[in-house]
Amino acid sequence: MSIALILILPLVILLVIMVLFLIDKVRKIEDIANILIGNMSNSSGTAINSKIDPSFLNVTGKNLWDTIAEKNNPQNLSENDINLLRSKFRPMLEKHLRELFSKGLSDSRNGSPKSLPKSEKTYNTLRGEIQIWIPSQAHNTLYNTGFELTNATDADVSRLESKLMETLYELFNSIKLEPSDSLIDELMTLAGYGEATD
Repeated sequence: MSIALILILPLVILLVIMVLFLIDKVRKIEDIANILIGNMSNSSGTAINSKIDPSFLNVTGKNLWDTIAEKNNPQNLSENDINLLRSKFRPMLEKHLRELFSKGLSDSRNGSPKSLPKSEKTYNTLRGEIQIWIPSQAHNTLYNTGFELTNATDADVSRLESKLMETLYELFNSIKLEPSDSLIDELMTLAGYGEATD
């Protein structure tokens, strides 16, 4: 028995050493995998940030709205920079408003229930992407006005047109811009009512 024990003991010791060696190697592989996963996450985060259109000075979404409305300026942009953002923001805002209003019209014309889209939407530009956000009250009014205009009576059309104009003026005034009359006319024409009345 002592001879068998003498032969088995080195094998057991060798087996324990091999198990410890393998455990150490698995830990090292796990550490390397965690580092690689961390690097991939960082690089994809950078890729997301690098998609933001640089002409918007890396400000997007609600932060962009708040900066232009001069409610918050986390990047301490100058007045000139804010005015530049306003001029670049206007066409994107108008595009967003058209799409929102058209979505209301489309849902109503198709007999679909109201399905209010999100108040923030990402748009592609020549240099990247920009998220356009508007306050929820204006967002809801634009969609609902489009939805209601589809089956509106003559009396309702006048009321809804006034509501649309009031909402657009409040929205643009809050960012120190004025809505173009052509935008109001265009929205009313989309709804099938020709040019907006004075």
